[in-house]
Amino acid sequence: MIAEVAGLPIGFLQIIEPAREENHYLGQRASDLRVIDIWIGNEAYIGRGFGKKMGEVVARLCFADKMVNAILIDPMAPNKKTRSFCKELVCHLVEYLHFSIVECVVYRLERSVWMNRLLITKICRIFQKITLCRSI
Repeated sequence: MIAEVAGLPIGFLQIIEPAREENHYLGQRASDLRVIDIWIGNEAYIGRGFGKKMGEVVARLCFADKMVNAILIDPMAPNKKTRSFCKELVCHLVEYLHFSIVECVVYRLERSVWMNRLLITKICRIFQKITLCRSI
């Protein structure tokens, strides 16, 4: 999928079924997993929250499939922003992988954690509306 801002392509989102992926670059994985990859091409769009938004959209797409129990995210080890995003999502670190000269960190986001996060977000929005109504 192509991500756009104001009609301009800024990045790419990919959902991979690791059990069916030909190269098995993450090793043998169960069929209830998905791997997400997010790239932002133009540096002008990095650090502005677009990657975070793209990650949330692609996670929603993955978990819309009831057969998906977890998502793997495998940023390059030096990518501190993506690793921070993974921690914010309450992903847990699975392992470090080395691909030739690149080291990646594999994180796992469980469906139950994602669903709890959505529920908490909804409750917070309702509470904010109630608080706003009281202050008027």
